[in-house]
Amino acid sequence: MTITHGATPLIPPQQFIGLDGITHLAAGGETPALRSHTAAVERFLTDKSGGMPGRNRLFETAGRVRGKVARLFDLEAGDIGFLLNASEGLTVAAAGLGAGPGDNVVVAGADFPSVVLAATGLRRAGVEIRAAGSGLVATTDDYAAAVDEKTRAIFVSHVSHLTGARQDLAALRAVADAVGARLIVDVSHAAGAVPVDGRLCDIVVSCCYKWLLSVHGCGLFCVNHRRWPDLMPRTIGWHAIIETETGQPLLGHTLKPGIERFESGNVPFLAIHVLENGLDTLMAIDAADREAHCEALTRRLRDGLVARGLDVLTPEPAERRAGNVCIAMEASERVEAGLREHGVLVWAGEERVRFSPYLYNDADDIDRCLDALGKVL
Repeated sequence: MTITHGATPLIPPQQFIGLDGITHLAAGGETPALRSHTAAVERFLTDKSGGMPGRNRLFETAGRVRGKVARLFDLEAGDIGFLLNASEGLTVAAAGLGAGPGDNVVVAGADFPSVVLAATGLRRAGVEIRAAGSGLVATTDDYAAAVDEKTRAIFVSHVSHLTGARQDLAALRAVADAVGARLIVDVSHAAGAVPVDGRLCDIVVSCCYKWLLSVHGCGLFCVNHRRWPDLMPRTIGWHAIIETETGQPLLGHTLKPGIERFESGNVPFLAIHVLENGLDTLMAIDAADREAHCEALTRRLRDGLVARGLDVLTPEPAERRAGNVCIAMEASERVEAGLREHGVLVWAGEERVRFSPYLYNDADDIDRCLDALGKVL
């Protein structure tokens, strides 16, 4: 049987809260909450109330989720850490470079602010900050032109929050390897919608409340230990050390050898429980089908926006985009509000409107959005 990608939702919208009568095209900002998250929260509360056996189950859940994220990113469970957000992970990676005067790092000026700020924060250590390109979309050639033998790292988003452009991680890996640099990648707008090959990266960070169908409070911090085995945390706490015989770390302590050395205290167990439910829902669908579904919807959407004469920022080739389609629009907030009045949710700001269809959408949703847009403009 031939599957027509995008014709029907891959996840029934009835499984989400708040989608009755709504066309939700705002996954790049926030995905709607799964109704089944309430059961995940109840499992957390039950384990939290269960004394020491319950606490052990909390850690067991975190261990399972490490394995599921590892499968999603082609990494190992021991590479997967939990911090509070993706921004924290970027700053941990930047601090771990040990860069100083004479060194440089490369980042695109139009990248997500947390990516840019993690890189530019190294100025305090005397590190030169080099810009990749000068426009809204930095190309592989732009990064290649900016690096040299003193480049310590390339900071980059896999998919742009601003334009929807997808970077070629294999090509960027080659650029980094040519000068011995680290590749530090934020995949917050890629993970779930398109494949993420973490093996190509030194560091992968991601939020969980967008395409991973989860909530705030947990950021993924993934260290590819095959590439960066000696990365050290900038701060430590009780959870990051091997328990001492005396229980008094003042008398001496040893950092845990794996990813847990970056988790200074309790990991965000509640958010991890919700994340597991999101991942289970997401990964029940083959990765190739998820990508093909998103490609079909974004192609239909992009084609419709182009046909209406709008300034589309997202590249046309399928391999250069993921789940976001963006248009330049000075009155973006007015357009967002107008679409909302027609039951269509999108994201606005920075003089652009971002449309982000996902697995609960279908071709009819795209057509409904385009019809509503014609009434608003």
